[in-house]
Amino acid sequence: MGDKALCGMVGSCRKIEYLNISFCQGITDRSLIKIADSCQALQEFHFACVHLISERFISHILNSCPNLRRFSIPGSCQRKNRCDILVEKLLAVEKHLNVEKHLSVEYLDFGRCVYVAETSICNAIHFCPNLQHLNLSFCGITDVTIKEISRSCLYLKHLNLEGCANITKEAIDQLVLLNPNIHIEDFINSQFYLSYIYQHLSFMTVDSDDDHHIIVMNRH
Repeated sequence: MGDKALCGMVGSCRKIEYLNISFCQGITDRSLIKIADSCQALQEFHFACVHLISERFISHILNSCPNLRRFSIPGSCQRKNRCDILVEKLLAVEKHLNVEKHLSVEYLDFGRCVYVAETSICNAIHFCPNLQHLNLSFCGITDVTIKEISRSCLYLKHLNLEGCANITKEAIDQLVLLNPNIHIEDFINSQFYLSYIYQHLSFMTVDSDDDHHIIVMNRH
């Protein structure tokens, strides 16, 4: 699906509440801005791995869709110099009113947005206090982000931390203490994991000949 097809669909479905254009090729700001202008009842929008989006569209979607609850962009921030701009637009501070705009977003998916800075993720969390589902899998976050979640996301029910190796068990324990109803998915403490490996492996040898290399790991 390209811009032309998407514009045609949006033009005839102005009351649409759910839209998923993930993995569509050739989608640009032209059709996305039409979505923002035409579909003001939109509540869920998913656009995983759509790489041609810009900060102009992000601004439009937030200003035009006040009922937006679920916003998913996994894999869409693959270009290092642009991804933080996209995230900052999510925060949409109403400067002309001189007040902070707290978004009503309940579902936020940053999965595999590897170039999004931790400061931008923390800002997004801070401005979305109604979050219930947060996916930070394979983001380069630390305990700083976990502490921001503890402070800002009192209603969070589900947190995905797959591939987040720089978080300590102490930070997770504190989060669970403050929010005992939270479900944390795929958290593996890297220090504990390495210690476990060292305890179960006595040594590693490499057997090499002309045809192959063999790595042998012997248990205690």
